[in-house]
Parts: sequence; C-alpha cells; structure tokens
Amino acid sequence: MRFKISKAISRLCALAVASALLAGCAVAGTTVQSAEASGHSTTDAADMASESSKAGDAASGSTVTGAAATGSTKTADAGFSPFIISESGSLPDCGWQYSVSFPDWKGAPDATTDTLYDLASITKMFGVNYAFQKLVTDGEIDLDASVSDYLGERFYEDVIDITYEKGANPDLETQKEWKASLTLRDLLLHQGGFPSDPRYFNPHLNTEKQEYDPNGTNLLFAGNSGDEETREATFDAICRTPLLYEPGTQTLYSDVDYMILGEVVEQVTGKGLDTYLKETFLEPMGLTHMTYTPLEHGFTKENCAATELNGNTRDGVVDFPGIRTETLQGTVHDEKAYYSMGGVSGQLLSLLFSMTEDSLKFIPEGASSDHPAVKSAQSLLSVYTARAEKTGDPGYEDQAAVLQEKLDSLVN
Repeated sequence: MRFKISKAISRLCALAVASALLAGCAVAGTTVQSAEASGHSTTDAADMASESSKAGDAASGSTVTGAAATGSTKTADAGFSPFIISESGSLPDCGWQYSVSFPDWKGAPDATTDTLYDLASITKMFGVNYAFQKLVTDGEIDLDASVSDYLGERFYEDVIDITYEKGANPDLETQKEWKASLTLRDLLLHQGGFPSDPRYFNPHLNTEKQEYDPNGTNLLFAGNSGDEETREATFDAICRTPLLYEPGTQTLYSDVDYMILGEVVEQVTGKGLDTYLKETFLEPMGLTHMTYTPLEHGFTKENCAATELNGNTRDGVVDFPGIRTETLQGTVHDEKAYYSMGGVSGQLLSLLFSMTEDSLKFIPEGASSDHPAVKSAQSLLSVYTARAEKTGDPGYEDQAAVLQEKLDSLVN
C-alpha cells in the first residue's frame, strides 16, 4: 500500500522511532537525531539496553531527519517530534507541543511501507548496545574494564592540552590519569568526560569553545574524506582529545562515546561493526531492510527517504572544504559518520537505515503481554487507534490492524 507523504510520515517515522521501543528499550524525549533512553535491568548484559539511557542530557535542537524529500528541514528544541503533517503543512495537536511549519511539499514522492529511513540516534541501540549485550553475555567484554585495555595506552598517553571554555581543565598528567581510568561503563552512561560534538571532520572550529567558527582552527581536525586513512586519523584525534570533566562525575551526551564503543566491538570481534551486526543479528532475524550504507547493499536513492535539502550546510550556515551541499538521500546524514567514519560507526547519529515494518521483528515470539517490547508496541497501537478515531484516516486504521495482527501472532 502506498501513502502520500503528508500522511505516511507520522506512521512510518513513528515506527522507525518505535523500533527501539520494540527492542525493549524505552525511549523518551527522542528527536530523530538525539535520543535519551531509559530502562531497567538487573544484570550487566541487560544493563546494556539502558546504559546510554542514564545519560539524561540528550542533545537538542537537532535537524529533523526522516522526512522523505520534502525539500525542508526543521529543528525541534527538545522532546519527541512525531512527524505528523496535516494538509495545511503544519504539525497538528498530537500530545506533543510543537507547531513546526514546512514549505509546500506538493509533488514530493510517495512514501511506502518499504521506504528506508535514517534511524539516526536509535542506531546506538540497534548497533553498539545489541553488540555489547551479546559480547557481555558471552564473557568477551567487561564493562568495568578500562578503554585502554582494548585500545591501548595511546588512548591516554597521546592526550594534548586544550583549555576548554567550559571544562575542568586539569594539568596534562591529570588528564592522562582521567583517560587511563575511563571504563566502558562510563561511556555507556555518557559519563566519560568527552565533549559532546568535537567535529573532527571540520577544520573550522573554535576548539576551546567547541563552536563552529569560520575563522577558527580545529586543533583536533582529522580530515573529512571518509576513507580508512581519515577513520584512523579520527581515532588518533580521539586519543588526543582531553576530557571536559573527570569520568563518572557528570553526565554529558557525547558522540565520541559511541564512536569508541563501536571500535571496541571491532577490536573484540575482529570484524567491522556492520559485518558483526549483520551476521549476528540482522540476517538471522530476517531484517532485510536494516543496513548501513544502503546504496552499497542493493538499495537505490529512491528506496530511501531524504534527510536534508542542503547537505550538511545547515541551510548555508556551515561551510568547509568537501562539505555536502546536495539533498541527502540514501547516504548517512550525520557528519561524523559520513566524513570521519566512512558511513559505519557506533556513535549515536544517523547510521543505520531501516524499513519500519522490520522493527516488529524485535518482539520475541511467544513473548508475554507484560514484556517491555510488547508494552511498547501496545502503546504505539493505542496512538494509531486514537489518531484513527480522531481523524477518520483509514491509513491509521490499516497500520493499527497490521500491528494488532502481528502482536496477536507473537504474544501468548
């Protein structure tokens, strides 16, 4: 069944965002490019589903992604942006207080239930967190081991002195001690001490203020060609990056945390993160429409929802040599993933693409009605049902019926 984009976005993107919910990770306060998760568990392996969720201070004001080729991007100050677009082109009342207007979307391509969406922040849960749960369960990773146990002494020995405008700024020896003591658990809690967004790909950054500055010089610039050389240079830059605060003493949502964790997965498994996830989770579960770098795996641009009209320029505000200026469609939106990591990384932003209906496959067969993933799916079902009753839109009724049927077939 095909839906016009104005009515499809709420259903398809809501399912994409709900993918993490159906995986048993309760997501709250989520924008498509910044997620703040919460969950509860009793063992280290189960803790992996909620480690990042204890972060508390998810980045806000991110560019909305997942709106298929509408020729527009908008930002949300905080909270969850459900992508419900009315015929007037604005977000109607749906329980979240936003009134974001969009330019004329007439003539935009139709979205379908096969459309792939950039999962953005939710990639952390499908990517690194799943990998860590498996590796912790198998005894191959110790959450309380230091990062340097996996990445070597250069992780702390190579740190340089940078005086942050908003940082503790200890002497260099203390910085080395902090980084040497940094554990995997600290990173999963977003308590590692790294700046939120160092932008290793952008040469124009005021490193002390951690702000874009067209006249600034990024002391940690590592290149932006997206090749293996740049990837290695990025990890060199991470090793050189001083911490803002002592690990475990504050919570600051940082992209770097998951870039490091993804590298740990690769070091432990001897495989690329994308390969490990594909072999361990995606293929065995029949998740045929979840992938990194979709254009390299049999999909076309037309199979993917576009994410931003003017590349990574933030509508002309940001510029650096090599920046993408074209509409982004089928390639990862996030700058660090694209320019620094070649499209595959463990960090939070914009890596994994998914067909929304694949998300339902994360409900285990025979799950009880009180299983967290089932409860999350039931919550989504109630949203569809309420919207169907309020709007009379048969599309919501169709989606509710599909979800109910799948729940009935999976749940005891």
